[in-house]
Amino acid sequence: MKLVDTIKQDKILFATTKTLLIIICLLSILGISAWSFAKAYEYEIYPLVKINSISLSGKSPQKALKDLEANVIKDTEKIIIEVNDKKIVTTLKDLGIKLQSSQTISEAYGIGRTANFLKTDKNIHLAIAINQDIFSEAIKKFDAEIIKPATDAKVYIENGEIKIKKEENGATIDFKGAEQAFQGIAFGKNYIYKINTKIEFPQVAQADLMETKANAQKILDREITLVLDNKTFSPSLEQKWEMLVIEGKTISFSNKGIDEYLLAISNKVNVKAVPQRIYEDGAIETEGKDGLILDTEKALAEIKIALSGEKTQVALAMKEDKRKISHINRPFTPGLYPGKYIEVNLATQTLYQMEGQSVVGSHRVSSGKPGMSTPTGTYSILSKVNRAYSSTYNLYMPYWMAFVGSKYGLHELPEWANGYKEGQNHLGIPVSHGCVRLGIGDAAQVYNWAEVGTPVYIHS
Repeated sequence: MKLVDTIKQDKILFATTKTLLIIICLLSILGISAWSFAKAYEYEIYPLVKINSISLSGKSPQKALKDLEANVIKDTEKIIIEVNDKKIVTTLKDLGIKLQSSQTISEAYGIGRTANFLKTDKNIHLAIAINQDIFSEAIKKFDAEIIKPATDAKVYIENGEIKIKKEENGATIDFKGAEQAFQGIAFGKNYIYKINTKIEFPQVAQADLMETKANAQKILDREITLVLDNKTFSPSLEQKWEMLVIEGKTISFSNKGIDEYLLAISNKVNVKAVPQRIYEDGAIETEGKDGLILDTEKALAEIKIALSGEKTQVALAMKEDKRKISHINRPFTPGLYPGKYIEVNLATQTLYQMEGQSVVGSHRVSSGKPGMSTPTGTYSILSKVNRAYSSTYNLYMPYWMAFVGSKYGLHELPEWANGYKEGQNHLGIPVSHGCVRLGIGDAAQVYNWAEVGTPVYIHS
């Protein structure tokens, strides 16, 4: 028995060893084959791999990409798309579509390798990227009715009555379907690509706003009175409507609408501040005064409370508006001489009669026009003639006061030999031939006040 058992065990062991050897041989052959296969396609795309049924087997990624780009449609080449039975001739570029050639070749090369080792579908499509905004704008440019946003129902006012505008469905491109439609775009140059739209539903329906409409009506029905001293103001129905913000089913209050209403009241009750004007030496030219303005911040908060139904009367309040201080340069120079002198400011076209520190008179003048400017500097009255004549210009100059020879002087608006008198509207504008012209009455007043020898200071 022992011998028989030993023989049986030897046979089993032999058979097992033989099987193992066969398996090892087969695995070795498979391993060698797999290694040889991998080595053979180390830098090439594996067999059976296709893009849009175009074989890439045995091609390097670089060669496959080159061949692909040689055959794909160009982004400026005309194609035809059909959206809701409307045919549009356009280009990939205008539609915002980019062919992802490099990305697709990388996917093809990865089939049989790494994560794509078990991929059974060896026929892949050329990847595309669609810029949805550009695509949508291109379609709307062709026909604005193809794509339109859904319109929510909304509460509005018309002729003093609150109404609800019914919602409307919109339409948008089915981009998931569009990507599928364009999968063969690289090679189907004469193919019509059918694109569908899908319904875009509004978020707020008419039925959703019935309560909102009722609440808005309650607010508009509230009598609100604003009181300031003995004045009262009551917003109209339309003005109260502008104070509301209705977003979907929510009602809130509009700061802008309330501020615009308060601005109208402010224009009626505000007392504007007058700025204080101070010369560079500290002397005050204009004292100015503080103003009073409506306290709109407080009023805004009170109006919101009244709109909420917690009160019907709003007490308005005023607050002080401090005058501003404006620092200015003196247009004249006090104390240039101890007695009388004349100062002409060409920048402001003004003549000042000065006595020491005081201005005893000021007058609008017209000095020399460009190219015939009035000379600047310090001069004096050389002579006075009640009515001088200029042979050069054939005109008369009443109340003539020369300060540079007989060429330049102060005088009244000239009179031509034909009786025409220079208009008062030219005062304040440099239009003379170089003299300083004064208005009717002003020239006589200065003429009678100034003596020969009175200093004349002219500056810009």
